[in-house]
Amino acid sequence: MDGQSTRAMFRSQSGDRVIVPHSLRAAMLDRVHYAHIGMNSCLSRAKECIYWPSMDAEIREYVSRCSTCRNFDVKQPKESLISHTFPLRPWAKVETVIFPFQHYEYLMTVDNYSSFVEVDCLKKATSKEVIKCLKRHFSRYGIPDIVVNDNGPQYLSQEFAEFSRNWSFQHTVTSPYYSQSNGKVEGSIKTVKKIMKKAAATGSDPWLWLLDYRNTPTEGLQSSPVQRRIGRRTKTRLPTTTSLLRPEIHDESGSY
Repeated sequence: MDGQSTRAMFRSQSGDRVIVPHSLRAAMLDRVHYAHIGMNSCLSRAKECIYWPSMDAEIREYVSRCSTCRNFDVKQPKESLISHTFPLRPWAKVETVIFPFQHYEYLMTVDNYSSFVEVDCLKKATSKEVIKCLKRHFSRYGIPDIVVNDNGPQYLSQEFAEFSRNWSFQHTVTSPYYSQSNGKVEGSIKTVKKIMKKAAATGSDPWLWLLDYRNTPTEGLQSSPVQRRIGRRTKTRLPTTTSLLRPEIHDESGSY
């Protein structure tokens, strides 16, 4: 999109949403749906920052015709997972899991309060590599009170026990053979795996998909994971006014 086309969009006098001219609507539909995050999520993302007459109907039609979304539709959703005690602030409690995807091992770290996710590709699925990733996140966001994970050998090692003592957090493991008790991360891993599979199937950038997911309002709430995590939206490829990117305080929880 060139500078002249971008300047063709202007801010609505009635709010902070950018009014999109007819010539740019096809491009905006593609950007709204880039991460294939589902009908309701696409509508929520678009309604936050852009507008044109009949936008909702056009988004619904666009998403309904997407073959990639249809191929990855959930046929028989399982019963909702039961979550643990809910924390009172962001990053107080995080849950982690290691999962495979296309010959690589990934570490996923989920903030229990905001549902904000971090995804790291591990060189090796060892305690040393897991600790290295977690140290980067903890130095960036702070040390959580509680770290929850499964009974994988990476977490049961003496090295990880020393890490929890030296960094002053409580380490809790889920019940053996019952990964569903690690509820928040199990729900997030399904979403992130689907994002990665769809990105691979369409040959697109999974990190842009993850950016869109983090900035999409959670169903049933008025805020996105990134808003609940850092108190503001982050810039994406959708045109967004500066006022929408300013820090805000949200009291909503990410409970599910």
